[in-house]
Amino acid sequence: MDIPSYNESMVVIRLREPKKHNIPELLRKIDGAFMSRANTLVTPGSEMINAMNIVCTPVIQRMMEEKETARRRARSAARKKAQPAK
Repeated sequence: MDIPSYNESMVVIRLREPKKHNIPELLRKIDGAFMSRANTLVTPGSEMINAMNIVCTPVIQRMMEEKETARRRARSAARKKAQPAK
């Protein structure tokens, strides 16, 4: 039994919250991609790395921004707590 090559495979990516993604833009950027359902993107296996980069990069950037915002809020709260009462 042979293992299919990338060119013989398809990659299925389920988008948990498809409204947070620009679907037309994803389809434009990933050659051969199509939507099999409203939340399921299918790409040729040869496009797997490209697809993962295109789909995951904005999600990771958003997570990092949220982390930084939370860090700033925590620092601000700690400073307010450390100030003597007037």
